[in-house]
Amino acid sequence: MAATYGDNLIQRNGTYYFLYTVPRDYWTRRGGKRQIVKTLKTGDYQLAKKKALLLKAEHTVQYESHDFNDIKEIFIDIAKKTAGRHGYIYNDPKVIAHSTEESFVELMSAPVEAMEDNPKPNRAEIATFGSAVEIPGLPMSKVFPRFKQLSPEKTKLMNEVDARSFWRKYERFTEDFVKQMGDLDALKITETTVEEYRDTLVERVMNDEFKSEYANRTMRGIRAMLKTVLKRDHKGVENPFREIDSINVDDAGKREQLEEAEVRLLREKAADDSHLPDAAKAILLVSQNTGLGIKELAQMAPGDVVLDGEYPHLKIRKNEFRNYLKTKEREREIPLIGHALEAMKAFPNGFTEFTDARGPRRLYRHISPFIRATVPGKTFVGYRHRIAYLMRNSEHKDQWQNAVMGHATSGQTGYYGGPVWLSKMHKLLTEALPEDNR
Repeated sequence: MAATYGDNLIQRNGTYYFLYTVPRDYWTRRGGKRQIVKTLKTGDYQLAKKKALLLKAEHTVQYESHDFNDIKEIFIDIAKKTAGRHGYIYNDPKVIAHSTEESFVELMSAPVEAMEDNPKPNRAEIATFGSAVEIPGLPMSKVFPRFKQLSPEKTKLMNEVDARSFWRKYERFTEDFVKQMGDLDALKITETTVEEYRDTLVERVMNDEFKSEYANRTMRGIRAMLKTVLKRDHKGVENPFREIDSINVDDAGKREQLEEAEVRLLREKAADDSHLPDAAKAILLVSQNTGLGIKELAQMAPGDVVLDGEYPHLKIRKNEFRNYLKTKEREREIPLIGHALEAMKAFPNGFTEFTDARGPRRLYRHISPFIRATVPGKTFVGYRHRIAYLMRNSEHKDQWQNAVMGHATSGQTGYYGGPVWLSKMHKLLTEALPEDNR
């Protein structure tokens, strides 16, 4: 004969069993068993008590959920928050299911204490104490939305257009992975899977689908997103992209140097091109002698154009048209020489037609096709880096090349400007730029 011990426990032949009586209103409406008995496979009362509490929570969720609050579904976030409110970390049901008796006792001690302290738990608490909520996987298609949700500060200073472009870049990274490998669970991706994905990138680089720099940027982007999401939602899970090797292929054609003859040809063709806006023509002239980018030039304010004084120059800085610069080194002052100075005299207030958020893109749509058609195989990026190539033989080539392009240099404070700076930069630019092509 079975001995009853309360706590939903009975004992038969030295072994404890879980005993649960299904509420009358449940079986009268739906039928089924009126009483459930399950062996707990132990003769240890304390262990049996803990196991019974776990099963009680599970059966209460199944048969008595209408007695508690009206949450239709207990999501993992709710379970984690509920556990945290009671002073412990939510237990993964899979870990509970595969635990040893010793580890089971350790895992369940905190939720059992919480149940004993809460004689009338709500439905969320019952599901939490009983580890009845499965911890979902992390499909790769969900990595980007979660990353975006966790990283609002990344676009805080950006306008709507720039922010949309920024997020779309990361979204494409996960889209590419899913397209190539399927919508895998990021929590179960192995290093082998990551290497297989890398192989697809290498193959496409070799087939000229895109450059290796883009492939590496894709891998870095996925790694960064996973780092953020795993750290927040899945502590202890290693990032499968953490040690992936870069793709080293000598295909950096996007910065292929323009010959001086090509620079001259672009200038001559632009002057005669009736379809190229005057602002685009001026930006080409300014960029050839300063290395400034289209966006940097398009969104200057009137106060950023200084045409008087000993050293006319442009100030690249935050203003009413841009709330941020990509890096602190991007804030700099660049002297105007030759064609660049003459071009800016026609636009003393900057390029007012293109200062809006979409202005730089409109200019790109004019300038990029023009360069491709005039000097095939070359790009605006290579064109604006012309000045860096010309300065590479200067005494302090790294410092000055970085300064003119807005890149970081060890020992610099992050701002390139001021009277002394302008004097030195003016001298270096004058020496670097060919006298007949500036």
